[in-house]
Amino acid sequence: MASIVLVALNTARAKARDARRKADLRQVVMALNLYYDANGFLPGNADGWCTYFNNSVWGFSGSSMPAPLITQYLAKVPLDPAGKDLYLYYNTGNVAGKFTLATNLESELGNAVTLCGIVFNYSISQ
Repeated sequence: MASIVLVALNTARAKARDARRKADLRQVVMALNLYYDANGFLPGNADGWCTYFNNSVWGFSGSSMPAPLITQYLAKVPLDPAGKDLYLYYNTGNVAGKFTLATNLESELGNAVTLCGIVFNYSISQ
């Protein structure tokens, strides 16, 4: 009986982390749209530009990524809830406002995509 409860609890925790990942990506989508509306271009200076952010690296604050994305458009840096997977930002249309955000989910599969040589099982494209 205890093993059944433990499995159910682990499944519930994985689903909760996945919900957080999806919410984090939606938050970054809003921030990127606000950035685009204010500047007329996306962070990153060219189409095909990749950056990632995880619990040790925040790519949106590098020399080619203006820091105001953090300070003006995001209340806090979204980090993977399990501390192991990364979120990736891929600029697919710098002046057209097109981008893809991707991560890996634990309990479900979404629209898989390969970006910058990394396979992700969940992505949001705009």
